[in-house]
Amino acid sequence: MTARPPDRIRRMAGWAVLAVALGVLVWSLPGPTVPRAISGLWADHPPLYPSTRFIEEFSLVETVERMEVPALQQYLGGHSSGFARGERTEYRQEFTQTYRLKESDTVRFDEADFLRRLRSEVLKAAAESGVRIARVESADSTFRFDYAADGRVGSFRAVGKREEGEEGEVYSLSCLFLETAGPVETSPAR
Repeated sequence: MTARPPDRIRRMAGWAVLAVALGVLVWSLPGPTVPRAISGLWADHPPLYPSTRFIEEFSLVETVERMEVPALQQYLGGHSSGFARGERTEYRQEFTQTYRLKESDTVRFDEADFLRRLRSEVLKAAAESGVRIARVESADSTFRFDYAADGRVGSFRAVGKREEGEEGEVYSLSCLFLETAGPVETSPAR
């Protein structure tokens, strides 16, 4: 006597057979029906306009590592990104890094110098990616700039904060990209 497979496996096999049969049916239809049948699944969605190389290739971790800041020791980090389709495609990308501060008599962390150097490195990466810088603003522990490239506009903002953590003093750094791609207005994303 042969043991029967559990009900769950039989149901899954049934769905798999149905999916294959439906695929064969759609692909066997003549002419333009096939593309319409498949593209119809996405017909109501607007196009996805591509983002700039700048937002795609930027890495906060790699940028800070290249800067070789002896007082900063990488501790925690995160990255999130997303997009929304509409008449234009809106992109959002955020980096958050927390560094342990390892200071001594000979090694001190100079936040103003660090942010000045970081701004320089980020602006250099932006220029190398082909975007045009529209405006740069700086304050005590932050800097931001707007940029544009081939039907895309965006903004970049970095904020740093020195604070007391569970294991001593830390430096938190957040960077935010907002970018709009597609038919755009003349003002950059905020």
